[in-house]
Amino acid sequence: MRNFLLCLWLLLTAIFSPLISAAETPSDANIKGAACLVSDNEGRVLITRDILNNSLSIPGGYVDSNTPSDAAVRETLEETGIEVLPVRELVRMDNAVLYDCRATHPIPVHENADGTAMVAAWQAEHFGREVRSVMMRKPDAFMLEHARFPEQVKLFPSLLKESSASEIQNYADFSALSTPFNQWNAQWNRKFQEAIHSLPSAVGTFLGAASELGNGALFLFWCPLLWQLAV
Repeated sequence: MRNFLLCLWLLLTAIFSPLISAAETPSDANIKGAACLVSDNEGRVLITRDILNNSLSIPGGYVDSNTPSDAAVRETLEETGIEVLPVRELVRMDNAVLYDCRATHPIPVHENADGTAMVAAWQAEHFGREVRSVMMRKPDAFMLEHARFPEQVKLFPSLLKESSASEIQNYADFSALSTPFNQWNAQWNRKFQEAIHSLPSAVGTFLGAASELGNGALFLFWCPLLWQLAV
């Protein structure tokens, strides 16, 4: 009986070991980060601007309990609010993998005069907490200079030749896509800024400087007056 069980164990090991090795190679096990390269027909790349250090990067993050492609899709949704599908693996760099990803719906953007496009991303989970802004931009010297991972940016021109373009939907004003609260908040902020600019220059400069320095007490002291001027 013991010999039979030993033979059975050896047989099962011989059958399933290659399958396990194929499913998770050592290189897969070492992958710690994953990111999505999302592009459009104009050769622009979806990038985020980080709040902490103001750097630029494509959406991505750590691989925890997910597969690398699942992690890339999840991080893209959390950082930009855009749902994507992984099309193919593009490149591996150290312990990270970059995927060619395509948006499942047209990406809402507002075109700028400089050729960049701002993305309506305020619904994203990390927007305003970790992400300052989201945009579509062609790889250039500015992106390289401010990149969180410059070595990735250097590869973008060649990777774009293999990537799948996502559809873009341009809005002259996409504020209507926001929630009613965000629309109200933006309108109030605009009136508030107009009220500050209507004050004598010395007062306006003083309030602006105090606000930048985080003097909340002074800022709140002036709020009632500024509110009356705004409405």
